[in-house]
Amino acid sequence: MEELLTTPEVAKILHVSPDYVYKLYHAGQLKPVKIGRLKCRRSAVDDFIRRMEGKDATDPFNIIEWEGGE
Repeated sequence: MEELLTTPEVAKILHVSPDYVYKLYHAGQLKPVKIGRLKCRRSAVDDFIRRMEGKDATDPFNIIEWEGGE
């Protein structure tokens, strides 16, 4: 069975807050499963990282191409 990550674990992997991970869930960028608490498949997190390469995901409801800089 594939590894399921809790929201705090996803946040740690992405170096963001758990609140931001919830925003990703609500924006449809990450698809969680609810088994007691929300969890996310590790492969979904890896896929999200691949999809966001070259993009600015500061606002998960408005993903844009990254234009360089910080």
